[in-house]
Amino acid sequence: MRRGEDGWRYEVTLYPRGYLRELVKTSWLSAEDQDQAVEQLRRALSEYVPAGLRRPDLEVEPRPSTTSVPRVGWTQSVPLAGLETWQDVRLAEKDLPLFALPPLAHSPGGFCDPLPEETFALFQAHGLEAHSCAGCGMPVTNRHPHWPDVWVSVENEFGPSCERSLLPGMDSPQRVPHVVDATQARPARRLTGKEQKVQCRHCAAHVTEQHPDWPGVWTEAGEDSSPVCAMVGSGCGDAQSYDLVDCVYPHIPADGDSPAAAAITTAKKAGYFFQPRPVLF
Repeated sequence: MRRGEDGWRYEVTLYPRGYLRELVKTSWLSAEDQDQAVEQLRRALSEYVPAGLRRPDLEVEPRPSTTSVPRVGWTQSVPLAGLETWQDVRLAEKDLPLFALPPLAHSPGGFCDPLPEETFALFQAHGLEAHSCAGCGMPVTNRHPHWPDVWVSVENEFGPSCERSLLPGMDSPQRVPHVVDATQARPARRLTGKEQKVQCRHCAAHVTEQHPDWPGVWTEAGEDSSPVCAMVGSGCGDAQSYDLVDCVYPHIPADGDSPAAAAITTAKKAGYFFQPRPVLF
């Protein structure tokens, strides 16, 4: 509930979900001026609404966030005057135009469909650094605080790994990186066996930063060649994931450090540090 000029109002807010939510996060992470990016996101999401669904009282506003990442969504409200029970509120809100938007909150094409190029172009037109992977279509950023200079998505499984679903003949059982230019995509390459290897301090996998597909990134020295040590687990609820900056966590050598070290410590304490492989200790 919020208090406006006309008294108390019951507010309903719908936040982007799925790939659209990832585009909001990666665009904000990529921004030179992240304060300005909040306003740019607000304008982009306003224009994202189809003309036939726009209403003067359907607004896009930032709302309180649980992390540094802004939580921006579409909002509409009804006055509380004359409403005495929650049933009254439900009846008053059910016809709000806002409730026509949920299918579009994932993607214009529907749930699990990649965002079209037009959506990225819309965000770019509002001054945002909106990038898509040419290999899989996921929104990506190379300014994630835990994956510096690595193109990474903020969904909770693949992170920096691309499935190459948009590039026929390029699929591979090995993990390969995202590319924003399709001409940069190459078939997965193999380790020579001569690379220096150390153990990851959290999963004990043998990792190397000399993998030809992942130069400078600590990557498993096995057939999977995964740069991901762990992902956000079931301890992280959907409410947290709206503005969660963590997606997947990198390997850290036993005697090394990482920009993600503090976040991993916090994630372990909070219960959402999930390792999909058996721990080898």
